[in-house]
Amino acid sequence: MSYITPTQNVQIRIDYKDIRPDAGAIYPRIEIIFEIIYTRSGISTQTVILDNFALGLKLRTQGKLFFIGNLFAKRPYLEISASTPTSLQTFLDLDFYRLSQIEKLREGKNILFQVSGILYTTITQRKGKILSNINFNFEIPKSKWVENILSKVGFEDVSLLEIPKLPRNGYERVIKWVDSAWKQYMMGEYDKVLSDCRKALEGLTQIVKKKGFIKIAENKKKIPDWIKFFNNENLGDIFGSICQKMFGFMAVGAHFGKGINREDAELALMVTHSMTNFVIKKTPKE
Repeated sequence: MSYITPTQNVQIRIDYKDIRPDAGAIYPRIEIIFEIIYTRSGISTQTVILDNFALGLKLRTQGKLFFIGNLFAKRPYLEISASTPTSLQTFLDLDFYRLSQIEKLREGKNILFQVSGILYTTITQRKGKILSNINFNFEIPKSKWVENILSKVGFEDVSLLEIPKLPRNGYERVIKWVDSAWKQYMMGEYDKVLSDCRKALEGLTQIVKKKGFIKIAENKKKIPDWIKFFNNENLGDIFGSICQKMFGFMAVGAHFGKGINREDAELALMVTHSMTNFVIKKTPKE
């Protein structure tokens, strides 16, 4: 808990009260509630107003502090009376990446949070606002965090995949189409995802052929020689087969009669990104 003493006869105590998921949010968002109570000496009647909350939340582990995010107050100000507990409701916006980092840092243990920041107090019968600092720790039991928070914000239903950033290395044209496919995926343009992925694979095979890894197929067409490229017959056969099958999957005719949905786009995008990254990393040095 933290104590604020804006004047000699007024003392304000701020303490952690509760944490819970925000059921009305469509993304991971948690509500952290603090209890505020103030006491006064003397017999004068004074009302205190708190506003301009600027609070941040950090996680403490192994003697280090890691910033999690800013806390946003539900109400712009609070009017509190002496000896009457008042709740300060704050919200913390998260995403699945930050949630995963919290999980790594807590290492299966309780979570020790630190809230710090500033607020202003205004006391009736006095002019002006008084700036006050707050800084205190509070602990969340791992059982409450796992059962009441993680399970309610959908963290257990999501697998976090760290997508490697594609190196350039002469494959800029291919990467342009892969990046475009990601943008189309985020906008829900799933048919365009397949189109961009196909263009990326076409560019990938063209670059490989230009590097001299080429062979003549039975139909007399020039195709990439993946066995020579990887210098491995088994890997070359597997990769060539995947590449050929994905070309077929990304063709418009392969989805005739049905709409291209999110799952189709995910398959095309994940495989294309992985194949591109794999080829770039495995490109023989000239």
